Amino acid sequence: MNAFFKIALSALFIGSYLPGYNQEFETVIKENPVLKNARRSQKDTRGRTVLTLPFFEDFTNTGYYPSADRWQDSMVYVNNTLGRRIQSRGIATFDVLNAQGVPYSPNNAFASVYADSLTSQFIDLSTHTPGDSIYLSFLFEGKGNGFAPQVSDSLMLFFQRRNGSWVKVWQRQGEAMASFATAMVPLTDTTFFHPDFRFRFVNKATFNVGNAHWHIDYVKMATGRNYQDTINNDLGFSYWGNDDFNRSLLQEYTAMPYNHFDANRTVHYSGLLGMTIQNTWLTTQQANVVLQLNNSQTGASLTTTPQQIFVPFNDLQGLDIPVPATASVLTANGNDPFTINAKAYWTQPVSGDYSAGNDTITYQQAFSNYFAYDDGSAESAYYMSSYQGVPSYVAQEYALTVRDTLRGVQIYFPRQVPDAANKMFYLQIYRKIDAVDGQDEMVYQQADLYPDYESRVNGFVTYRFDNPPVLDAGAFYVALMFPAGGFSDSLYIGLDKNKRGANFRYYKVATQWEPSLIDGALMIRPLVGKAIPVSITDAGPSSMAIEVYPNPAGQYIQVRTSEAITGLKYTILDILGKEWKAGTVKNGSIDLGTLAKGVYLVRFRDAKGRMSQKKIIKQ
Repeated sequence: MNAFFKIALSALFIGSYLPGYNQEFETVIKENPVLKNARRSQKDTRGRTVLTLPFFEDFTNTGYYPSADRWQDSMVYVNNTLGRRIQSRGIATFDVLNAQGVPYSPNNAFASVYADSLTSQFIDLSTHTPGDSIYLSFLFEGKGNGFAPQVSDSLMLFFQRRNGSWVKVWQRQGEAMASFATAMVPLTDTTFFHPDFRFRFVNKATFNVGNAHWHIDYVKMATGRNYQDTINNDLGFSYWGNDDFNRSLLQEYTAMPYNHFDANRTVHYSGLLGMTIQNTWLTTQQANVVLQLNNSQTGASLTTTPQQIFVPFNDLQGLDIPVPATASVLTANGNDPFTINAKAYWTQPVSGDYSAGNDTITYQQAFSNYFAYDDGSAESAYYMSSYQGVPSYVAQEYALTVRDTLRGVQIYFPRQVPDAANKMFYLQIYRKIDAVDGQDEMVYQQADLYPDYESRVNGFVTYRFDNPPVLDAGAFYVALMFPAGGFSDSLYIGLDKNKRGANFRYYKVATQWEPSLIDGALMIRPLVGKAIPVSITDAGPSSMAIEVYPNPAGQYIQVRTSEAITGLKYTILDILGKEWKAGTVKNGSIDLGTLAKGVYLVRFRDAKGRMSQKKIIKQ
């Protein structure tokens, strides 16, 4: 299959084992759990501030919202993951999700909405005139690591007149862009020159087609400019890693248990930290870069010798700084979770540099009780769609360095419309799969599980294993099986698009595993080591042993449980997810009443919140 078919588009068909049936898809993510958690943990109070020129913003603040010193609203998402070839650390992303990270129009499919906006604080222009040659410039990019805005979508810029009205002064129609472009907008209308001038970015987006991602950076407004004044005179960090590989202290994983790392550093340790630096000066710039590391558990630290770097104009240049594998900062006491906190910075500021915020960049290397390929951010969602009656599977490969107990799995299930809470799946653990080893060897299975959207921590929910398997060192595969019947079809799993290199993922329908052709890392994290404490964030064990009969059924079905259960509620849905009947099981029986002939799903929930579901056929 050629590279063209690997382009990630909304609901893109990637491959098939049974022609026309088995499909891998990538689609837009319809929530932002980072913003949901941030909004719960902090209050965003924004008052009136009056600024004077020059105005400059490159979104290098450490929060997820734009700075209240310069912006009046907080609808956009400040991040460093959704853009491609970011020039300066930090961008502002516009999409169809509000400040709480949920859709503006969750139930109106394909609605075209005015979504995010970004409004400046008041800027006093009363002492200026058009003769001062004031321009507003900014960098913008459509798509990046997200999803391209549709042709009917747009990014717009408005200026506020003296009478308070807003006028559109710039607009870009939706498209996928290969890199950031520069916009230059002059202030020539005399009605703009008043004490309460503001400007506002707005995006128009089509919901359920894509998240219509736009990213902006380097917002600059000053006097004495012209349309060719696009140089920002800035040397700054862009991001950790480079375009080919997002480098951490680990070779493949973004996080892993310390005892597995320490048992074979030769395999797991990268030996360095990489970063990308951008120069927007017209001349080559020089900087001396220092890397600081600190161990949160032991307090051990390391500061590297300044490393000199020369960066030509308009160049994104990678820099790798070696860190000895024997450094004390990499040594831990026991296997309790800890982090290595990293910071890179210039030893001296670059003279005349326009922005000081991006002269430093920070990173955390986690050693915990899980293995992860993802960085905690989902740029899109992965799902499988298969023919009714044929189960589908997706598996991600990991490797133990030492013998260990597999306690459970953490998964990030993005919300989807319609709701997917009734989509059952099985968790399976394999030591071998046929695509790699010529045969399958499944060593554990936990059935009748459901996605959880209410008890998540940073997007992830924990599924504890009832009988945790003990595995010897070597490769293993965490698989999700979606049962036949259509009810569990198209269950979204978070996909981290910043993962470069191998995706360690396989999929199958019916009998044969195949390598996945969609780039990125599934946000699935196997948990090992000590037993996982039971808490409200735990989604397992979540099922009950329930039997329904006869099946096919007539007017009634009988319900048999493995334990005495009172207050057992049920919901009956058709294959499209429409609810037809709900109630409480009485005397072990459910009256199907006037339900038409067909296939239905009966979903059960007890007073403890445990769930189970069964497929029935009504004759």
